[in-house]
Amino acid sequence: MAAQLLAPPGPDSFKRFTHETLANIEKRIAEEKKKKPVKPRSDSSHRDDDDDNKPKPNTDLEAGKSLPFIYGDIPPNMVAVPLEDLDPFYMNKKTFIVLNKGKTIFRFSATPSNPPEWSKQVEYTFTGIYTFESLTKIVARGFCIDDFTFLRDPWNWLDFMVISMAYVTEFVDLGNVSALRTFRVLRALKTISVIPGLKTIVGALIQSVKKLSDVMILTVFCLSVFALIGLQLFMGNLRQKCVIWPFNQTESYLANGSRGFDFNEYILNETNFYFLPGMLDALLCGNSSDAG
Repeated sequence: MAAQLLAPPGPDSFKRFTHETLANIEKRIAEEKKKKPVKPRSDSSHRDDDDDNKPKPNTDLEAGKSLPFIYGDIPPNMVAVPLEDLDPFYMNKKTFIVLNKGKTIFRFSATPSNPPEWSKQVEYTFTGIYTFESLTKIVARGFCIDDFTFLRDPWNWLDFMVISMAYVTEFVDLGNVSALRTFRVLRALKTISVIPGLKTIVGALIQSVKKLSDVMILTVFCLSVFALIGLQLFMGNLRQKCVIWPFNQTESYLANGSRGFDFNEYILNETNFYFLPGMLDALLCGNSSDAG
C-alpha cells in the first residue's frame, strides 16, 4: 500500500517532537536494517525502475517553503517548537521541523547536541601541543621584558590568547558567562602563524588595509550619512505597534496626582493594539507624525 503524500490536515497533524518520538524513529530504523534487502538484477532497466519507484521528499513540504493551506492555522502552542516531520519521506529519518508564525518550514536533524566523548580528548591533545610549543618559545626567547621575546612578536599574541582561553574555559566555572567559550574558535586562526605562505598573505593584507585607511574613512562617512537618513525615515517601524484610537477617554489619577488621560499607559497596553483580521501579530506603525 503506497504511503500517503500528505499527513492528515487539521490540528491533529502537528505533534511535538519528544524523546519518545526519537526512540520510535530509531526503532523503525533498526527494524528496516534487519530486513533482508532484495538482490537487484544486473540489467540497467531494473536499476532505472528502482530509481523511479524510490520514495522522494514532498516538494510542498521542503525546508524554506510555506506550510500548505490544507493544514490550516498552526495552534499557538505549536509555534517555534520541535514538531514531528509532516513529510512521510522522513518518517524513518532522524529529523524534525519547526514552524514560525509565518508558517515557514525549518527542518533540522535530531542529533544529540553534546559533542562525542573523543572530542574532549582531541581538544586536550591540541591544547597540550600548543602549550608545549609556547613554553619552548618562552624558555628560548624569554617572555616579554626584553626585545625579541615571546610577546614582542605580534604573531604570538594570538597563540597566547588561544592557550589562555583554553585553560580558563576548562578549569574556571564561568556560570552563565558562556560567551568566553566562543574564543575557542580562534584556535583555527593559529594555522596562520604555522603555515609560512598563509602568514605572508595575511601580513600583506594587513599592510594593504593600512594603506587604504583614507578610503575606509570615506566609506564609513558615506555609510554613516545613509544610516542617519534611514534612521530618521524608519525609526520605530519595527517596534512600535498600531493602537486603536481611544474613542471613550476615561480620566484617571496620574503620577503627579492630577486627573487626566494617561496616553503612554494606553499605548503600552497590549489589549489596545490593532490586529489585522486573521493575523497573530499586531500591526507595526512608525514613530513619525506621518506614520500610519
